[in-house]
Amino acid sequence: MKVLLVDIGNTNTKLKYNDSEEIITIQTSDKYTPEILEMLIPKISSGNVDGVIVSSVVPKATLPIKKFLKDRLGLDAMIVSSSTYKGYIKYPTMRDELGSDMFSSTNGIAKDESTFLSIDCGTACTFNLIIDRNYIGTSIAPGLASSHRSLITNASLIQYVNLDSKSIKLLAQNTEDCVRSGSILGWSFMIDGFINAIKEEYKLDNLKVFLTGGTAHLVFPHLKNEVILSKNLVFKGLESLYELNKEEK
Repeated sequence: MKVLLVDIGNTNTKLKYNDSEEIITIQTSDKYTPEILEMLIPKISSGNVDGVIVSSVVPKATLPIKKFLKDRLGLDAMIVSSSTYKGYIKYPTMRDELGSDMFSSTNGIAKDESTFLSIDCGTACTFNLIIDRNYIGTSIAPGLASSHRSLITNASLIQYVNLDSKSIKLLAQNTEDCVRSGSILGWSFMIDGFINAIKEEYKLDNLKVFLTGGTAHLVFPHLKNEVILSKNLVFKGLESLYELNKEEK
């Protein structure tokens, strides 16, 4: 079965087929037109596709992309949402406030693990705790890249600094290295702090921790806790959610 997996994030929209490693990445916008999407997404095949599933945290971008895919593939996309969700994890009634990306990424793990902490380093940095496949709660912090951009925008004397996790010193003596240290090590310390606090609060000494998202690779080398770096976790979750929801129909 060939399924198109679509992840519409605040910063980027990513598309891939479940049987391919190739990922198409475009910048997310709420001003998509069919003509723009035709130019941005030229590699979507019009044949031999069995289904489409979409995770979106940008409602204004969801409908244009869904319509584009319907016109191109002749398929109605399955949209991940709190009202349609059928997955491995049990959520309380407040799940309406949870993002579809969180449903997708956590279910990508829950297929094989029952208790874990999922950390998504994207536009926001989210910490999602699952115990015995029951949703316990989430903490949301500003993302590393978002905070970095805010610093560059609002500090007149700080120019753009490329975020590179190599050769970072705790304390540096030039602006670029100082900003890299504060941005990358600062977020690494925060993530380690959250992991330690969650382990202590919920008495989970052997808690498995999964790290994903666009800036995960920057903080990963500097974490003191043992974590599993899992790229494209949302895609793994989308594939499992598609299979589970198709079985329900």
